[in-house]
Amino acid sequence: MGYLKSILYSFMPLVRFFFIGIWLSSLSMTDSYFSVYVLIAFLSFYLLLTGKSSFELDLKHRFGVFVLSSFFSMAVLLANYPLVTTLGDPALIGRGTSILMNLINAVLIFSGGIAVFFPILKVFLYSFSPRVSNSSYQTWFSPVFLFLSIVSFHLIHLFFVEFPGNMTEDTFTQISEMISGKYSNFNTFWHTVIFRTVLSAGYALFQDANASVALFCVLQAVFLALAFTYCLTTMDAFGVPRWILVVSWLGYLFLPYHLALSITIWKDVLFAGSTLLMISSWIRIFKGIGSRQLGNYLVFVLSSLLYFLSRTNGWLIYLVTFFLVAIPLRKHLRLLSTMFGLAVLGWFLLNPALSMLNVDAGDRAESLSIPIQQVSRVIADGCALSQEDAELLSRVVDLDEVPDLYVSWLSDPMKVELRSKDYGFFLQHFDAYRDLWIRLGIRYPWEYVKAWVDQTKGYWNAGYDYALYSETITDNPYGIEKSGGISPVSSLFRIYFGLSRHLIFFEPLHSIGLHIWIMIVCFLRNIVHKRKNWVVFVPLLLLTVGLWCGTPVYACFRYVYPVFVSLPLLVSISFYSWDGEEKSKNMQQ
Repeated sequence: MGYLKSILYSFMPLVRFFFIGIWLSSLSMTDSYFSVYVLIAFLSFYLLLTGKSSFELDLKHRFGVFVLSSFFSMAVLLANYPLVTTLGDPALIGRGTSILMNLINAVLIFSGGIAVFFPILKVFLYSFSPRVSNSSYQTWFSPVFLFLSIVSFHLIHLFFVEFPGNMTEDTFTQISEMISGKYSNFNTFWHTVIFRTVLSAGYALFQDANASVALFCVLQAVFLALAFTYCLTTMDAFGVPRWILVVSWLGYLFLPYHLALSITIWKDVLFAGSTLLMISSWIRIFKGIGSRQLGNYLVFVLSSLLYFLSRTNGWLIYLVTFFLVAIPLRKHLRLLSTMFGLAVLGWFLLNPALSMLNVDAGDRAESLSIPIQQVSRVIADGCALSQEDAELLSRVVDLDEVPDLYVSWLSDPMKVELRSKDYGFFLQHFDAYRDLWIRLGIRYPWEYVKAWVDQTKGYWNAGYDYALYSETITDNPYGIEKSGGISPVSSLFRIYFGLSRHLIFFEPLHSIGLHIWIMIVCFLRNIVHKRKNWVVFVPLLLLTVGLWCGTPVYACFRYVYPVFVSLPLLVSISFYSWDGEEKSKNMQQ
């Protein structure tokens, strides 16, 4: 019996290699980044071939890794459901010529996914943590050098290539509110106030609209450079290896989305920078990094304020974060008291203050993207409706036009249709439409699943070819336009940006889903090793879950930009343990 067991054990690597190969070949017709699947499969091959995943785990931990591998594998399978549900289209799905073949293909993809993810999760969750020293703080990386190098390169991009910066319809909506004096919280009122203040100061100084916009972009680039520098010096103080610091610095310096977004007037940019500052200061407070905790608390307070003032859901995330971390951080009374006071201040600024200023609170439909898409999918796919449901829906949408209007990955067309017909009736009878949504979900669950997958898969699958950032200024009546000329510098930047959109090498660097997977694994590693570092992941995880529940577009990069800017720090604190833990225990507040 033991001999038979050893033979079976020796064949297991071959079985795993077989299933990994099947997984890749089955996903070759995916509409997501196939390069990400190849990268993950290669990593799994490497860990198996080198024996790095051969260490033993007890039954409980092996079962946990198996369950997690199943979740990741199911995510890939769900995101690619057309490969195993569509019939009779060999050009699209190859083996999908019958229900039986589709079922076999689904089982192979799911089993292959488990084979791919199991060794990766096993190693990344349970491998040892290299111990690092914090004795090199500020001895190798100069904060002044880091800041000046990043901000200089970003401003060269602004003045030689994209002057006065990038502006979209959202930006001009904010400008129209400034002119009319009638404000809404759709684009976040307090971000509009910040934008208006800088724009007014710039116009007073330069008497030129383009120069005023450029001033805001300069200040925003400076702010992001400060956030990047603060993060890097925190990592340096933590004691991570120099090569990680160098790679992180080069990423902040050269990656196209950092260059483009630092000079794009979007609320999401300030939100991302404030997120990075907030979690960096949080780590400094935990570890006792820096000569004075007062400075860490000051950064934490200012970044927290900007965090929930620059995004409409920022305060809610902050409040939920406070309640989730209150017990684990009960010994950090000063930090918890600060967070509570900031949450109360945020509530005042975003509720009574907005009411006193007569700011429109926003549109309920904006938070209903997923339910709207699910009901629209039922109609668009021609599912039978009861007379009662058809009459109720006909009051707010034209049922005959829904199949043409419905876009599976974008909720805007259906939200526009909902608002344009009888939106007041929808708001007055909201409970009836809520009940209708529940009824249709019970009757057509697979339609709801498909609608949810198509609307959210960019935030939990490999990655998709979707616009990452803006490099334009939307046509406008204010005379704001691009004025950057042609020069060797601008040509080099444009060649670089063009290559980044077409070279496969950049796809994993741009992949939203891959970055979210890495963040989740880092979070789980902290849980497994019982480190309180997991608490700094909470705001980012809540942001991600919020997108899974209510995103208006399936793969919008700016919505998850906080994850991209924060990942170097999150990876560092997850895979390296700190030799100053005892010191930090003595500094708990």
